[in-house]
Amino acid sequence: MASADASPPLFESLLHGEPTSVEPRSQSRWAYPLWGILFLTVFVAYHSMSMLVWNLPSKGLVQQFNKEYVDVSKSRHYFNAAQLHQSWAMFAPNPT
Repeated sequence: MASADASPPLFESLLHGEPTSVEPRSQSRWAYPLWGILFLTVFVAYHSMSMLVWNLPSKGLVQQFNKEYVDVSKSRHYFNAAQLHQSWAMFAPNPT
């Protein structure tokens, strides 16, 4: 026989019992500090812009912009270090 002071079954306490907090809730609104969020935002913007400019064809209207952006932003060093250097030449030769 069960004793009178035994606790209720687990399902009873989970379904009908009072809610209890396991961990104190963080007072911070964000999971990461502001400097981390800003750093990651700047990095993603730099990476996205570099990928876009690097993958544009280097002939035609964007040739000068492509060269200037890659030189100023040091994208060439970033792409070589990360092994991301590819161009449209890997798909087909430039049309004439």
